[in-house]
Amino acid sequence: MGGMIAQLLGLDHRDRVSSLGLIMTTPGGRRFALPKPSAVKMLLTPLPTKREGYAEAVAAVMGVIGSPGFPPDPARVRELALRAWDRGRNPAGAARQLHAVTSAPSRLKRLAGLDLPTVVIHGDADPLVLPRAGRALAAAIPAARLELIEGMAHDLPSALFERIGAALIDNATRPESNNP
Repeated sequence: MGGMIAQLLGLDHRDRVSSLGLIMTTPGGRRFALPKPSAVKMLLTPLPTKREGYAEAVAAVMGVIGSPGFPPDPARVRELALRAWDRGRNPAGAARQLHAVTSAPSRLKRLAGLDLPTVVIHGDADPLVLPRAGRALAAAIPAARLELIEGMAHDLPSALFERIGAALIDNATRPESNNP
């Protein structure tokens, strides 16, 4: 959802944004809102209310939305899930976020007027925000570059940190990004 918010910032507050890095996001609209059925089923399954069960469920979720080309480290997934649990969770908040993403209107027409250097980073195996959403987003923004990553799904594998970081830095330092 952060990528959707970033798009709105670029559209509505152009004077405050010099470039955009949009990762695993959509241009809005029904056409791009629905994930694969396996991901929908996973999203609609209530998470356990006990700490250990929650960590196991998050590992199962990563089995559905995680990158097949970059399998996660189960110990790292568990650690992150337990840290998230300890920080606090809000099941109603997750439902609100899902609703916000799936009900957002299309921004395709507005994005055609966006004159910001933009990199759209998307996995070709994303079951949650399908790759066609990333392609459409990049095609809609005149100054956009698409970085479609083979084997990446709806997570940020550590094996890709350097590649994704380099794409973001390259985009942020494009000459046209220095003129908000």
